[in-house]
Amino acid sequence: MNRYSLPTAAVCATPRLNRMDRVEVALFTTALSWGLFAFGGAYPWAMWPLAIACAASGTIALARGRGRVPMPMVFGLTLVAFTVALQIVPVPSSILATVSPAAHSFLQTHDVAFALGGQGGHAVSIAPQSTWTALALFSAFGLFCIGQADFMSRRGAETVTRIVIILAFAAAIVGVVFKGLSPRLVYGFWAAREGSADPFGPFVNRNHFAGWMVMAAPLAAGYLLGLHQRRDSRPGGWRRMLLAASSQSGSSVVLTAFTLLVVGVSVVFSMSRSGVLCFAMAMGILAVQVMRRAARRGAAVVVAAFLGTVVAIALAWGDVDRALNRFSERDIGRAAVWHDAVNVARAFPWTGTGLNTYGAAMLEYQRASAEVRFTEAHNEYLQIAAEGGVLVGVPVLVLLGIFVTQVRRRFREALDAPRTYWLRVGAVVGVIAIALQSVVEFSLQMPANAVLFAVLCAIAIHKGGNDLHSRRVHARPR
Repeated sequence: MNRYSLPTAAVCATPRLNRMDRVEVALFTTALSWGLFAFGGAYPWAMWPLAIACAASGTIALARGRGRVPMPMVFGLTLVAFTVALQIVPVPSSILATVSPAAHSFLQTHDVAFALGGQGGHAVSIAPQSTWTALALFSAFGLFCIGQADFMSRRGAETVTRIVIILAFAAAIVGVVFKGLSPRLVYGFWAAREGSADPFGPFVNRNHFAGWMVMAAPLAAGYLLGLHQRRDSRPGGWRRMLLAASSQSGSSVVLTAFTLLVVGVSVVFSMSRSGVLCFAMAMGILAVQVMRRAARRGAAVVVAAFLGTVVAIALAWGDVDRALNRFSERDIGRAAVWHDAVNVARAFPWTGTGLNTYGAAMLEYQRASAEVRFTEAHNEYLQIAAEGGVLVGVPVLVLLGIFVTQVRRRFREALDAPRTYWLRVGAVVGVIAIALQSVVEFSLQMPANAVLFAVLCAIAIHKGGNDLHSRRVHARPR
């Protein structure tokens, strides 16, 4: 097979799932759908069942695994979890004043118990309970990611991808319908607690909805590219095209293309500037990859033009004038919030304020507004620097380096069938898209988005050669 050709008509079947595999898929579906439709897991009553379901899914998958887990990723995740745990270990007051003078000063001012009897010690986190919550969620979602990577290494990524696409379609329909019926309420009846919230779909914030979709859309596009089968070039006219569209594979292509279009329209309807921009950039990256990989330039141009058409139709159906007006609006609030985050990072350079404690730090360091207290920095990278400092920031960079290395290794191994290859590309583009949105938003702090992010990472790093076609191809002499 030509390494640089579009997917051929060869069958890329997925191994048949047994009973326990179906249990794993059911648990995965429950976790992903619960997080998505239970207000994105924004409330504790939705967040903790989601964490439990993810931990259970990851544990069962690893218990049934065959040692195909990417161990460097396990090391990186464990290293980050360990350093976060260090933030909640109590240390004597004298040591705290040495390693984090700003934390000692903050607690003297805002913690009555520490101010009265602080000689007993305190954690470097200014709000240990909040850091405990972050550690529990990070551990559950990390376990979920590793477990899914193991499952996909055994059974392929296609089943999981179909589930994500179905849920994305359902959430997009919910968003578009209820935007017209009750734009200020979630599901037409739920008023968000936050007075400034702008809900869309199942989420209490439209930007978080867009964040979920900009991760799901590239995966759906990758699945569509994998379904694209280059047939022979004999002329067949409209009859041949209709017969191809009515086949099982042709029907999947049509339905996936329609789902991708609906997802794009929902992102535009959300009026999230970061979401619209990242969605368009993700489709552009995929189009470029198609052009680079295609052996036949004509077929590549058609596919790339289709991805561009999806963006254009989404903008047209979603009121392009209003979307452009959103981009013309000036947003001076974020710059002030980022400035406050930088000040926190400078005050807590080594140990940070503690993961998930940015809102508490704003009691002392907020200068952006006197009316509203910001609990997020609206920039994931600045928030990690402020909450983690060098203690957590360096392990996060190590984990990022391990992830990039693992993804490059999977592509260099070239064990994927064409369909699996495009699923992996779609997952990587989804990770890039949410990384870009994280410059101006905090979508990954929503548990539902964190779960989907874990799924994309699992697809990107899972070991290839697990579908039937790959086994046949790579069993032949080279």
